[in-house]
Amino acid sequence: MDSRLATLGLATLTRAPALRSLAPTRMWGSERWVVQVRAADGRALWATGSGQSKATAAITA
Repeated sequence: MDSRLATLGLATLTRAPALRSLAPTRMWGSERWVVQVRAADGRALWATGSGQSKATAAITA
């Protein structure tokens, strides 16, 4: 999701059975993504792009 608040709100709606019908059927946001990895010694690497779903699959694999 594009914001922490939106992610928290969606999680709350889907975990509360009485509120599930309020969850959107289409997610807002974009296909843009950014990922950052930080090592124990403080070094950090990051990447950004578009195609969030494919990027998630590739990074997870």
